Amino acid sequence: MFGLEEELRNLVLTLGLGMALLSAVITWAAARRYGRKRALVVPILALVAVGALVFRAHGTVADEAMRMTAFAMLFAGPAVAGGLLGLILSGRRKG
Repeated sequence: MFGLEEELRNLVLTLGLGMALLSAVITWAAARRYGRKRALVVPILALVAVGALVFRAHGTVADEAMRMTAFAMLFAGPAVAGGLLGLILSGRRKG
């Protein structure tokens, strides 16, 4: 059972990194095509999703609410960080 914690940690890190990269690419593409202000929708939607999941968790048992909140924070943090990275990278001009 000692390898289970390491496997879980690796899974969480992989999911977080993948989510951050995906969010960065989506935000970068949206900023290039539609402008930086409209591209802010990606990180804002991640925060709205966390708020919705946490609000939904209030009606459940405490143990389930903690799991749902942790799950929401696990995916929202990298999505917001990736979105901000995409906005930063979209602001750079060539040459």
